[in-house]
Amino acid sequence: MNHKTAGGTAARETQAYDPDDAGPTVHQTAAPVALVRRISWGAVFAGAVVALATQLLLGMLGLGIGASTINPTTEQNPANGLGTGAAIWFTISTLLSLFAGGMVAGRLAGMPLRADGMLHGLVVWGTSTLLTFYLLTTAIGGIIGGTASILGKGLSVAGQGAATAATAAGNAASSNPDAVGQAQGKLGQLQTEAQDKIGQLKGQAQANAPEIEAKARQAGEATASGVSKAALATFVILLLGAIAAAIGGGRAAPHDLTVARGTARPTA
Repeated sequence: MNHKTAGGTAARETQAYDPDDAGPTVHQTAAPVALVRRISWGAVFAGAVVALATQLLLGMLGLGIGASTINPTTEQNPANGLGTGAAIWFTISTLLSLFAGGMVAGRLAGMPLRADGMLHGLVVWGTSTLLTFYLLTTAIGGIIGGTASILGKGLSVAGQGAATAATAAGNAASSNPDAVGQAQGKLGQLQTEAQDKIGQLKGQAQANAPEIEAKARQAGEATASGVSKAALATFVILLLGAIAAAIGGGRAAPHDLTVARGTARPTA
């Protein structure tokens, strides 16, 4: 006779009869029993794939609906309210996709405990979030790298053109001394005018310094406020997504299984 123990071992009972006693003597020996796995990475991966695909699907649906409501010929500001609607739809689609991913992971994991299903949903949420941020940062990094490469090539071409022009100007000056003298006179005049203009600009800048400082402060405060609101909104969306994924995983746990002393078996 075997008895399951909480530590994952089975106590095997053997009976022996004592000649001086009418009752049997029971000896117990411990035999190892395989423990039930507590996480299924295959289920987590499947849930993450479903969550990302559902997010993409709902995003395309929202983009199609939002674009169909824009009519630039009859509206003065066609984009008015579009940002608010996009934010609301993004939040709803994120919650629905994570709920679906959590349900898939909770069901495929085959864990009868609700807590195990909820934990699988949370792991799906974490995996999907990290993958999303990785893809976003990679795309942004690629765009920035491409822009920098284009600017570098443009500056290189401009530098080559300037060098060619300087060489041609030097050759022309050496062949025409009178033109060199005229150019020097004009250059001196331009330097005087430039100094006068710089003096005027300095005076205007000193006069407008308080106003410029106030505008800079207002811009800094507005930027800080925008960053703070965006961070808080992202935190709330991530938290709601974690809750949705956990609820989906818990609801999809296979409740047709029972747990007996640390093992799972189908009900009859």
